[in-house]
Amino acid sequence: MKYITSLRWMIVPMVILLFASCDNEPIDNDFPIIEEEVILESGDFVAVIDGSFMFNAAASTAVLDTDGLLVVTGANQGTGEILSLAVENAEVGSFSLNANGNTANGAIYFALEEAANPFITNPEIGGSGSMMISEIDMAAQVVSGTFTFVASRVLLDISGNPVIDSSGNQIIESVIATDGEYFQIPFTIEDAGSDDPDDDTTPPDGETNEGNSFEAFIDLEGEDNDGLFTGETNSTIITDLATVGGIPVVRITAINTDGESIRIDIPEELGLGTFDMVNLSNGTELIALYGDGQGTANLTSNPGTITITDFSSATGRIVGTFSFTGTDPLSNKTDIVEVSNGEFTIFYEPNPENIPEPFTAIVDEVAVTTTVVESGLFIFAESDVEVFTFTGADDLQSVTVTFPRDITTGTFTMVPEQMDGSEVIGFYTPDTTITIPQVFTSLTGSLTVNSYDTSTGNIEGTFSFSATDPNGQDPTVYEITEGTFFFTIEDE
Repeated sequence: MKYITSLRWMIVPMVILLFASCDNEPIDNDFPIIEEEVILESGDFVAVIDGSFMFNAAASTAVLDTDGLLVVTGANQGTGEILSLAVENAEVGSFSLNANGNTANGAIYFALEEAANPFITNPEIGGSGSMMISEIDMAAQVVSGTFTFVASRVLLDISGNPVIDSSGNQIIESVIATDGEYFQIPFTIEDAGSDDPDDDTTPPDGETNEGNSFEAFIDLEGEDNDGLFTGETNSTIITDLATVGGIPVVRITAINTDGESIRIDIPEELGLGTFDMVNLSNGTELIALYGDGQGTANLTSNPGTITITDFSSATGRIVGTFSFTGTDPLSNKTDIVEVSNGEFTIFYEPNPENIPEPFTAIVDEVAVTTTVVESGLFIFAESDVEVFTFTGADDLQSVTVTFPRDITTGTFTMVPEQMDGSEVIGFYTPDTTITIPQVFTSLTGSLTVNSYDTSTGNIEGTFSFSATDPNGQDPTVYEITEGTFFFTIEDE
């Protein structure tokens, strides 16, 4: 059975971590040290975690819906932990945070990389808590109060499976929050029963969901909540780039309004194509994991596939589709989930070292040391076809590639001649210093567009071709290999 039947408040409004500091230096070192009372300012959200760690939200937000459900959320300054409190029928007074199937009350605490397995105040696994609302100003739309709680979860291993003790029981781990206080947190008012996309349900500027979308259809065997997993504006979508054993892996975690989660680990070197998922991973392999949010069903892909149609490690953009059957990788449970029609567009913070040069190429096994790199749009032969061209050149030679602006991701065959602007063609000039340079064109070759974000114009990919004299006068064949490009196509 599930520990909690409804956790619609778990879709916490993720907030950007803002950093602030102040320097307080004593005027005279001879002054005695006095412990200063902490005075909260509007928007502050603090707590002590496990007696030593200070949760200090750099940004906080709250939502009060028309049914009276209040959700207060903060992100810890500098580290990214998320803490969220929820109570029904919010008014000045005291509330239990003991989460169960009869109430939406509860507290949730997690680090971004552990969003699929949060700590929750569920009495069935040792959780409890209380919250005081001391102020709820409907005119100024601010709320203040205090809280304390114990939140627990099932301990999972690196593959997302429950850790079992020597007696065969799942290991439960807990965190304790004390001295919790939130002061004049601004809240918005939302319609609890409306699906109107014009409602104020968009996450605040700068939070993790911006620009991300993630959808899938879930069929969890034995459950009646099958259907669309999540959407663009009403979901928590968290992305990060982790390095495991020296291998960079992009981790995507999406959490829906029932607390269910899907996590996909994608090795950054994967590139375009269709790939099989594994059901057990050391953290470096392609895998999908499903969690019911309660620790009772943590299933991994067996089998599963993902098709990546756009992947840029320079800009941190991935577009793809996926499906998988989720089962218990340890075969201890018979739970099965079918995840189908999955699709996503996500952005993650890339490694700055991943940003490539605008142009690189090797001609006859010698690298072109570029002194000039140029790119631009032009209208082909006075038609309405826009063509993008880029050139890399040194003091003697140049390499040029052209393709239609409306190109998509994928691999395209180069041809020797442009007819209507829709062709992909490569040009090589071995000596640009002479009055009438000889230009060789691509007899054979290919161009691969790995990523093309039409909203920003960012495009990147690779190319190679064999260049010959289109007039057939010079028998020389030049081999252009290991070509790469990274440009922004801008309107001119």
